[in-house]
Parts: sequence; C-alpha cells; structure tokens
Amino acid sequence: PTFPPITTTQQTFIPILPTLPTLLPTQPTRPSLPSIQPTQQPIRQTQSTIHPTIYPRPAVLYPISEAADPRNLALRFAQLLTDPDALERRQLLAPNFRSDDLNWTSTTSAEFLARLRESPPDSIAVVRVLLDGDRVGLHSRSQQDGRPWVRFDVLHVENGRITAHESSVEPGGRPSRDGHSQTDGFTLVNDRDQTEANRALVGEFMERIFVRGEGGAGGYFSRDGFVQHAPGVGDGMSGLVAEIIRMRLSGRSIQYVEHLGTLAEGNFVLAQNVGLRNGEAVKFWDLLRLENGKFVEHWDIVSPIELPAAWRSDPKLRKLIERGERRRQRKGR
Repeated sequence: PTFPPITTTQQTFIPILPTLPTLLPTQPTRPSLPSIQPTQQPIRQTQSTIHPTIYPRPAVLYPISEAADPRNLALRFAQLLTDPDALERRQLLAPNFRSDDLNWTSTTSAEFLARLRESPPDSIAVVRVLLDGDRVGLHSRSQQDGRPWVRFDVLHVENGRITAHESSVEPGGRPSRDGHSQTDGFTLVNDRDQTEANRALVGEFMERIFVRGEGGAGGYFSRDGFVQHAPGVGDGMSGLVAEIIRMRLSGRSIQYVEHLGTLAEGNFVLAQNVGLRNGEAVKFWDLLRLENGKFVEHWDIVSPIELPAAWRSDPKLRKLIERGERRRQRKGR
C-alpha cells in the first residue's frame, strides 16, 4: 500500500519507523537496521504472508503534546512507567484512574503509583500501537531485573487523561518453533476501512471455534501462510495441529470459556478471552493480523487470573479443573 508522507510538527509527536528491507523468501538472517531518524518520505513496509519476518525498532516519540491524539498519551504513559515520579508529575492519570494488572488492582492513581514504585520496569519498547475509539492498545517488549518480558497494555482515555488501564506480561525470549520472537513481525496499521469487518470476524472465530468448539477453523486462516509467534508453536495450520497433538499426548489442555471483546484498528485485532489452561484460570490475549479477511499472523500472552467459583458448577469445566489439580499434585505442586 501507498502511505501519505508523515512529517513532524510542533503540535504532535508521531511514532516513526524506518523503511524496512525486502523480505527473503526463506528463513532470513536477522538484518542490520539503520538508526531511526525522522523522515519526510512516505513510510513503506514490505508485506508478505509467507515470511513476514521483520525486526522492528521501537517507535520514536516526539514529546510535544499528548492532547492531540490518545496514542500520544498512551505512548508517553508507557515511556514513563520506568519513572513513577515523572509519571506523577506529568499528571497523565485521572483522579478516578483504575488499573487491573497481572497481580494487583488499584482503584486510584496514588495507589497505582505506589505499587509501581515497588517494582518499575527497567525499560519498555513499544512495538505496536492500536487506536480504537477512546481505547489504545500497546504491544511492547520490556526488561525488568535483567529479564526480558512481553506485555500488552490497554488504556482508556477521556478528556486528555487516562482513566483506566489493563495490562498483562509474560516472560520473553522464547521463540516459536520457526524462530519468530514474541514481538517481531508486521507492525504498521493499514486497511482501516476493514476495521469493523475484521473485528466481527475475529469475534466470530473466538465464539464459534474457541468457546463453543465448533469445526471449520481452517477457513479462517490464509492458505498463503500463517505466521505464529506463540512460543514453541510452528507456522501454518500444520503447526497448530501439531501443537494440539503434543498437548493431548502430554496431558495438557486449553479451554476458552468466555469471549470478552476486542480492540481493533485496520488489519490488527486484539481479542480478550478467559478460560482454563491445564485446569488453571487464565486470560487469553490474542493479537491477530488479517489480510483479505484471513488470519496471517498471531501473537499472544496467557496470564493467570482468580478461578471463578461458578466454573466448578459446570461439569465440563469442573472435570478440566480437577484433572489439572491432579496433574499438578503429581508434579509436586
């Protein structure tokens, strides 16, 4: 696709990515990327469904004004998570700010900042930014205590302040079976006129295939190639089938229970679901990229949540929960 020229002004700051090299038809050697500089040229990104292996640098921020675009506010928030004092000084958080994080919930900005000061990340590099109305989704890689992490953040923005925040993190540095990392791949948002169609398609897939367990999953995936970034899982439908077989042989299980909703912009849709993994309650974060109404790329995070008491009343779920408990007992947990 052809993108209009992007220029920087004194009113907004814009994430800028460099022009990226042509992709190789086989597993590529990691390219050497140039340093990022503001550019007056149209941004182009090679798109290939067979091997869209791109190693993006973080977005470059131009900190002039957060008010012009909710994405600017979200990017500044992510940058300042490493410095809670600076985050407080910038007054980005509304008085009624609420945050639901992986391990804790805070109902005021003061409580959130106090918890953040206990263990702030060492660094955060935002790779993907999605805007959906008053919500912004961020896909990032981070470092904390010398360890790599991958994270999703969803922020609600009202009147130039952040009112709500939800995030999930999991350990990084674990490649897929075909060598993709948990954050590389296609990064630019396009096909914005297809946002609602793509949102509906992903929602239908989650409800029909994952929650209700109906057949026909293959019809949602591109025949030209599907790139999988989930650790340990291979590309294509064959990679998914092989992972299902490995799970069953090892006694592992995954069950989606409820589709919570999506955040979508153009060719990207971030879906949130809750369910069971090996009998333990989790939230599934699935980021899908689509081309021509088909899935071509996938990233995910799975984070633990408290087990809803009602799930034990469902015979199918209770069986999975009890099986997982027995499996953990055998492993000495």
